[in-house]
Amino acid sequence: MKFMGEKRPNNIVTVGFSEFNDRQYMIWDDRKLQEPLAVNKLDSVSNVAILHYDDDINTLFVTDKGSRSWHTYYYTDNGGPKFDKIEDSNNKENTIGMYFLPKRYVDVSKNELNRVWRLTAKSAE
Repeated sequence: MKFMGEKRPNNIVTVGFSEFNDRQYMIWDDRKLQEPLAVNKLDSVSNVAILHYDDDINTLFVTDKGSRSWHTYYYTDNGGPKFDKIEDSNNKENTIGMYFLPKRYVDVSKNELNRVWRLTAKSAE
């Protein structure tokens, strides 16, 4: 579960599983938790999701504990709240955890939007 930042102070995003074992995200209004604002399929992976939402660029980063994949989604309100997939990437080592550094460590001269430390069994990169 992640708070969606100051631009959407009442919204949170969660990741869970459907009755068909598809992993899905839900966007919630914390003032009305009876039903989500949006429910959409992410993928069919059964690993535990590690989430980070960047309010500055409206982007959700999803990686999986024990997986090599990394997924990026862009938040939009067009046609209702939802996340559109931007890209997938694969790494050589399985991810154990990740940490997004504060924005002051981002090097904008290199067009960085975020700086992330990813923990694997062999390294922190």
